[in-house]
Amino acid sequence: MGVLILTFLCEAAGVNFGFPFGDYAYTNLLGPKVLDVPLVIPFAWLAILIPSWVAADRILRYKNVIVASVVVTAFDALLEFAADSLDLWHWSGGLPTELNYISWFGISYLAISILKNYATAEKESSPLVPHLLFAQLAYFFLSDVGMRFLFSH
Repeated sequence: MGVLILTFLCEAAGVNFGFPFGDYAYTNLLGPKVLDVPLVIPFAWLAILIPSWVAADRILRYKNVIVASVVVTAFDALLEFAADSLDLWHWSGGLPTELNYISWFGISYLAISILKNYATAEKESSPLVPHLLFAQLAYFFLSDVGMRFLFSH
């Protein structure tokens, strides 16, 4: 629950004050919002954080909060462009700034630090968990390519 609250508050500050991520706004495509943040967004963070933590261990063979936070931030680098193509959110100026990536790393570090304290049976997690991250990457990459190059006007 702490990670959901943390990510929601960071997103609410981001869309309303431009910090910690920069100046951006969500469209209405992600459903109902509270404080201009779609309710699904904190759950989307979890869907990236957890597979990144497991991927750091299972694929990179280096289970470390810093490594997992780098994986999360790299995922966001692709996600930002796909989200724009899919009309989920948009940055004023068209592109995210460095502040976005610095903040993603810092928030990911804090969130994974919180999550790992509750991961009692992590060695028993399914070997498919890190593949969820790759499935999401493929989805967003292919969506971005499709929207930009196949359906662009």
